[in-house]
Amino acid sequence: MKTGYFYALRQNEIGGAVSIAVGKPRYVKIQYELKSLAPTWGLLNAFRKNEITEDEYVVRFNAQLLRLDPYAVVEELEAMTKEAEPVMMCHCGAKDFCHRHLVAEWIERETGQVIEEFGVGVVRRVSGRIA
Repeated sequence: MKTGYFYALRQNEIGGAVSIAVGKPRYVKIQYELKSLAPTWGLLNAFRKNEITEDEYVVRFNAQLLRLDPYAVVEELEAMTKEAEPVMMCHCGAKDFCHRHLVAEWIERETGQVIEEFGVGVVRRVSGRIA
């Protein structure tokens, strides 16, 4: 399983691409979507308007993830993409602060599964960033 950002779809065919963003991009077609891994509009807007810090975003988003079963999420992603490797995708660049890194941290912590970054490989993530 991997994470990645939508722009990579312009140069690569990624059969297991799954949007975990609030909205899908218009410039590429993405077949799969898992909204339970997207931030809420309220959380995203509060962050964009600088009403909350990155640290507060991390706390709130992690609280959202705690309501989910990480094993069930992995199973759903794998079932959704069938034979293709799931790649959880959103809009942010590889090294940007991003909720997909928080999702990857959560899955790694809870299941022990290593989540690579598409086109980069194994990375260490800390508080929503590649370290």
